[in-house]
Amino acid sequence: MVDKQIVIPYQVYQSISELTEANRNLVVKAWRASQDAYAPYSAFQVGAALRTKNNLTLVGFNQENASYPCGICAERAAIYNFGIQNKLDKIETLAIVVFNKLAEIAFPCGFCRQVMVEAEQANEGNIQVLLGHPETEIMSFSSCKLLLPFSFHKGFLTAVG
Repeated sequence: MVDKQIVIPYQVYQSISELTEANRNLVVKAWRASQDAYAPYSAFQVGAALRTKNNLTLVGFNQENASYPCGICAERAAIYNFGIQNKLDKIETLAIVVFNKLAEIAFPCGFCRQVMVEAEQANEGNIQVLLGHPETEIMSFSSCKLLLPFSFHKGFLTAVG
């Protein structure tokens, strides 16, 4: 047996003012998007905003449904919005914000982490991820893969065929 470990590097910004102007704006846009979330069952409003290399910003917010599996999270809504509108651009940064300030930062669910990793693979370059709230600390990850180090990927599918 061999013991191994994974170390996940990230940065913590104590205030939104420590971010670059572009990232401050992205966090604020994600927070504004969270205000439009349709979350009548959980009251957990989440917004996401992504910025592309061509400086386009797209947003998404969670959409709940009485039949829970029919809903969609903010992160996936933003990424799918990008997929619909942009074939030639690349995602640079994704900010994810919960509307209400929480005692701790909320992380994306497993479904969203998987979608984020595959979007990053299609992106052919890292996507920076910002998690937090405009009035609390913000965590920054240089890659979606850091949030799901043992992700499932398309290479597994081609290895079977």
